[in-house]
Amino acid sequence: MNASASSQEKLLRPSMDTTRDIAAAAEIGKILGERLLLKGIPAVSVFLKREQRYHGKIRAVIDNMRDAGVKLL
Repeated sequence: MNASASSQEKLLRPSMDTTRDIAAAAEIGKILGERLLLKGIPAVSVFLKREQRYHGKIRAVIDNMRDAGVKLL
C-alpha cells in the first residue's frame, strides 16, 4: 500500500498561498498523515539522507504527520 500528497495537486493548490514555504509543507504533512491512516498504515519509518537535516520543511512535514496520528518508527 502507498499514500502520497503533493502541493501540485489541483485540489490543494487553491487553498495554499504559495506551495514553497513551511506552511505548505505543514499542510502536506497533515494531509499525508490523514491519508496514511485512511489506508490503514498507522506507522512509517523516515530516513533522511546524510545531507538532510531535521529542520524547516522536512521538520514541518514529519511533525504534522505525527500530529495527524501516524507513529514514526
